[in-house]
Amino acid sequence: MQSARFASSAHQSRHRALLGLVMLSAVSVMEPAAGEQASGLIGVHTTVPIICRVKTEAPFSEPLRAGSNDLGHADAYCNAYRGYRLTLEHGNVPAGTRLLVDSRPVALAAGTTETLLEEGDRPLYHEKRHMELVLPEDGDPHLVLRLVMNPRS
Repeated sequence: MQSARFASSAHQSRHRALLGLVMLSAVSVMEPAAGEQASGLIGVHTTVPIICRVKTEAPFSEPLRAGSNDLGHADAYCNAYRGYRLTLEHGNVPAGTRLLVDSRPVALAAGTTETLLEEGDRPLYHEKRHMELVLPEDGDPHLVLRLVMNPRS
């Protein structure tokens, strides 16, 4: 169902662009009188909203356990032409805590509450990422996790 929302949003954007082109082509142009030279200027201005979001299959709400915790998949989308930043907001974690993003390990630094997971220099369209949290024995089983997708500045 979440994918349908993304598809309808993209469909609406394409629909608006098409409607603008139709409106532009519907402009009537007056023909100059005999002997006059034709001149004119037509400008088109469009605005495309920047949308960056990441949705998980289910909220990260179950208590965690020491060892591997499968968090499922996340669908990442960002149409910003300069790229994106995918971060994980988390509470204070013990040393050794890491997140596997599509089997690629990313260490969560103790003493921080945010970790950069991925950064790209172009748009990202509906990429699924598998997330797995590896928590050491002294990890908090009630750790709050939040994925955040933002445009790159």
